[in-house]
Amino acid sequence: MTKAIYIVFLSIAIFCMTTLAHGSKNYPDSLTQEFYDIGPSVQNAIKTANAAKLAQYFNSSVNLQVPGKSGSFGKTQAEFIIKDFFSNFPPSSFSINNQGKSSATTTYYIGTYKSGSKTFRCYYTIIVFDNKERINVLKFE
Repeated sequence: MTKAIYIVFLSIAIFCMTTLAHGSKNYPDSLTQEFYDIGPSVQNAIKTANAAKLAQYFNSSVNLQVPGKSGSFGKTQAEFIIKDFFSNFPPSSFSINNQGKSSATTTYYIGTYKSGSKTFRCYYTIIVFDNKERINVLKFE
């Protein structure tokens, strides 16, 4: 009987150690409320042309593309570029047409941003890094 208890104990210990060893800070923890909650906030920031709110979700470096500007920008510079874009092209509507996961830590969104008679395809990706979701790509084409 003691051998059976030993095997059960050993199995539980191995299971726990394997689970802890394969855990990663880049993957969502079901106890963390922050994961997968920024999608609606990002969409609302775009709909309301709130560059400051949108920038709260930027990664430290953002691949950004708007008419006249394209490249990798720091968070603060990206905020000013988006603020200028929103000023030149205030939203009349914004909607998400498609979204999905391109990897375990990356979610993509494709939408339509309308400003007056202009229509832009909006594309952005949100990555999970250091237990936080961050926008690392944002394009208005």
